[in-house]
Amino acid sequence: MTVADGGVDPAGARMRSLPRAERGDLGQEVVAGRILVLDDKPRIASLISLVLSTAGYEVRAETDPHRALATARAERIDLVLCDIVMPAMSGYDFCERLKSDPATCGIPFLFVTSKEEREGALTGDIVGADGYIEKPFDQDVLLAKVRETMERNARRRSG
Repeated sequence: MTVADGGVDPAGARMRSLPRAERGDLGQEVVAGRILVLDDKPRIASLISLVLSTAGYEVRAETDPHRALATARAERIDLVLCDIVMPAMSGYDFCERLKSDPATCGIPFLFVTSKEEREGALTGDIVGADGYIEKPFDQDVLLAKVRETMERNARRRSG
């Protein structure tokens, strides 16, 4: 089953058909922003990437936190979505490193976490996270939280 089919993905995300990316005046796709997804489980990273890219976001998915840090430094990233429990580096450590680097400290950051990890995600603000999204996620909730976080950051930068 694909995201476009609707239903529930085996990874646990509740899905419905997604709209196509909007088109600009010249017919080109309008990219809503560039998002870095970090999850040590490739299937979860791919699922989140599919939902976001179908909604018009440009997505870079990484399973290795060290490569993700390099990506965040090298590319203009508008938002990071990150798992908390990963073997090479915890999401907390990743967030702390990202927020302590002058080149990446302004990037908004959301944890993607299971219900069991939610209490820890609530303390993620200590390391600079802007919030969390609970797994299994509903794609409407994921997209709304992403949009809200990016809009809040844009207002912060402009005002």
